Amino acid sequence: MTSAVRAASEARVRTSSIVLGVFLVPVVTFWVASMENVYGGRPTYLSIFFHAVILLAVLVWLNGLLRILAPQKAFTRAELLLIYAMIGASSGIVGDQFLSILVPSLAYPFRYATDANKWEQILLPYLPRHAVVSDPVAVRNFYEGGSTLYMMANLRPWLTPALLWATFIALTQLMCLGINVLIRRQWTQYEKLSFPLVVLPMEMTTPGRGSLWRNKLMWIGFGLSAFIDLFNGLSTYWPSFPRIPVKVRWLSFGSRFDAALTTTGIAFYPFVIGTAFLLPADLTFSTWFFLLFFRLQRFIFAAFGYPSPYPWQSTSRSVAPAMLEQGIGSYMAVVVFGLWAARRHLAAVWSVVTGSSKPDSQ
Repeated sequence: MTSAVRAASEARVRTSSIVLGVFLVPVVTFWVASMENVYGGRPTYLSIFFHAVILLAVLVWLNGLLRILAPQKAFTRAELLLIYAMIGASSGIVGDQFLSILVPSLAYPFRYATDANKWEQILLPYLPRHAVVSDPVAVRNFYEGGSTLYMMANLRPWLTPALLWATFIALTQLMCLGINVLIRRQWTQYEKLSFPLVVLPMEMTTPGRGSLWRNKLMWIGFGLSAFIDLFNGLSTYWPSFPRIPVKVRWLSFGSRFDAALTTTGIAFYPFVIGTAFLLPADLTFSTWFFLLFFRLQRFIFAAFGYPSPYPWQSTSRSVAPAMLEQGIGSYMAVVVFGLWAARRHLAAVWSVVTGSSKPDSQ
């Protein structure tokens, strides 16, 4: 088989892979929701979802058996990456920073409306009833428990808002795909971004003798990292079991400053170290520099009597000013600088859309 034919065969996507991905999506979303809302795990807090990597590894190993027993039914590299992308996208939606905030918010105003906050007069009349859950019984059962969703009295008030928000989320994902198509050439050809987060799944699905699974250094690094995590995991369940120290907290500056600085220190995380090798040097520098800069601001505000920049971490009403807003400001700056860097490319796209120029092959 020539290299061109082999590349074409590895790039094909069959219906079976899409069906498998659709089957795995609800299983994975239930798994993620259970970990983050019941058992305390936070897989979607990290840029590389570890559960998606685990499932991809299992699929690669099972696919290796298929290549031996039934080569025609084995998944191609493109199909494995498609399944990984489906799992990752669905996990991000069901994660702790998305649905776990959205779902309670649909009933929150009606649950916590009191005479003191006067939400019944100033807030509730302006909420669209088709987008929130206002039924008193459904709201009480959601927050207090002792019931089940699979009752018409509970299910009916949630049905319309759930369908509306599901449609909105689907349109949002479609918009993100459209932005990717619009900006792909700018990022890949002009700015030449490295996309470090896709390196691991790409390497995991690379076939042949030069694959990641045949790399001895990878297994040594993986074994060392896994040994440390498993060893420390045992001490979590059996406190008498010794731990391998991987974290060092800085000197204490007193209770007021410690409350502001929280857990500032140095930690040895193998997955972070591995990812850092794939990042540009200026990006890794900005990561730790602005972390220290943010901590310095918290230290200074603590000296002036502001206990914490986060209202939920403080018993006082005084909150350090302009701290949370810096996160939004950084996102806005990324958008502005990104649009400025892509201004020529976007102008070329606009000329194609308006018919001023002819589109090329890409």
